[in-house]
Amino acid sequence: MADLDTQPTGTFTLVSDDNYDEYLRARGADAVMIELARSVKPTVTIAVEGGSVRFTVGSAVKTLVWEFTPGQEQQIELMNGTSVKAVLTSERGQWIIRELGSPDTVQVWEMADGELRSTLTYGDVGCVRTYAAA
Repeated sequence: MADLDTQPTGTFTLVSDDNYDEYLRARGADAVMIELARSVKPTVTIAVEGGSVRFTVGSAVKTLVWEFTPGQEQQIELMNGTSVKAVLTSERGQWIIRELGSPDTVQVWEMADGELRSTLTYGDVGCVRTYAAA
């Protein structure tokens, strides 16, 4: 596992996404939920404190706080209210969150061209969300 102090941290606001509707549809979202999700422009804060990593995802609709000890399984809540088990790892400048399910959902968070990029994959459907420093 990579040194936690070299991983992306800070506060970022969503500026664009690619294939997000298809990703949500694959995860079972209906048209109303997809429309609501598209209207939300979340702010993400990633912080490292000691050996813990905190992801705070905030919007006008809801704020989620995910606390991780890297490599250990945690319960996290998703925006739709579902609770899932997840594991965070870090490598080569990336945070990788694997939501354990059938199929697993993988979130890869990394800095690219001065922005925070989140690549989400559910089965064979993926999307990319890009965040600018807030």
